[in-house]
Amino acid sequence: MIAPKATYPERPIGRVIVLEHGRLPTTDIYLRTRLDAPDMPLADYIDISRTGPGGMALSAAPGTGLFVVICRYVTGPWLKWLEPRRDQLAGLAFFADDDLPAMLRDNNLPLRYRYKIWRLYGRHTDRLSALASEFWVSAPALAARYAEASPRLVPPLYVGDSGRRDRTLRYFYHGTDAHGAEVEWLRDVVALVQARNERTAFEIVGDRRVRDLYRGIERVTVLHPMDWPNYLAHTEAAPQDMGLAPLLSGTVNEARTHARFYDITRTGAVGLYADRPPYAGFVRDGEDGLLLPDDKTAWVEAILALAEDEPRRRCMAEAASLRSPRRDDALAHLAGRAEAGPEAAE
Repeated sequence: MIAPKATYPERPIGRVIVLEHGRLPTTDIYLRTRLDAPDMPLADYIDISRTGPGGMALSAAPGTGLFVVICRYVTGPWLKWLEPRRDQLAGLAFFADDDLPAMLRDNNLPLRYRYKIWRLYGRHTDRLSALASEFWVSAPALAARYAEASPRLVPPLYVGDSGRRDRTLRYFYHGTDAHGAEVEWLRDVVALVQARNERTAFEIVGDRRVRDLYRGIERVTVLHPMDWPNYLAHTEAAPQDMGLAPLLSGTVNEARTHARFYDITRTGAVGLYADRPPYAGFVRDGEDGLLLPDDKTAWVEAILALAEDEPRRRCMAEAASLRSPRRDDALAHLAGRAEAGPEAAE
């Protein structure tokens, strides 16, 4: 992981620049709610997969500096643009919501996914370390694992609007390529649930491999992977009843956060979660979700029981929706350095 080595002059922050590769769920779940608060400096979000630094005129008001947040990934051209502009910066933070070095070493992850991490993170670690003055992480396990880098903990802080409806009972698992083991583990669970309850419909995200894996199971929809804006639009248009969050034991998974709690809650669903950190200790079992062991039979029975208990589903989903903090102090150090207000940075 990176080790911040840069120091920048103590000066007011006139503007925050967030660099993200595509519109990422990481940005919305961990950063946007905090950075868009009224007392924070003006924040701009730049999709570096579409926008290069050429011709960019990023500057702050006189007497202030730019604070740059690199969200998980960066490109060579953007590093090349930042390096000669250190004198304009009030700080630079690198934010990681996964153990990226561990993912690079994990042979269970798809090669294309590991290559993406290397291309947008791994090969740039020395340059990132030289530019970064702060290192932000999403999970206590990451903070402990990389304690020598003095990381700042920035936990999930995001819940979108949720809605309820009466329709065929829907449940889902929306894991990414990084959750291939969980996708395979759930296959038997879903097959049994679908065989025993004709009112249920299951939704999962995946490529042809996932479609082949789940082929033959009734009422299963395999969604093509999509970017975060399209995913948000899809989930807002297709609310759910239950969200599944299995999490098998492993080094990478030990550094996960409870972000999926908010993602499930945002759909109006109640969550069924693996009974291990980060869910154990956060989810209140039986109150705002269920905690389940790594036992497929337990998951099948829990899903089937909730499918027949609409009042309990609604009660737990509503309790989960109340756990949507709108503010914390994870990034309060930026607010304390803000100039008079956003208008001062214009």
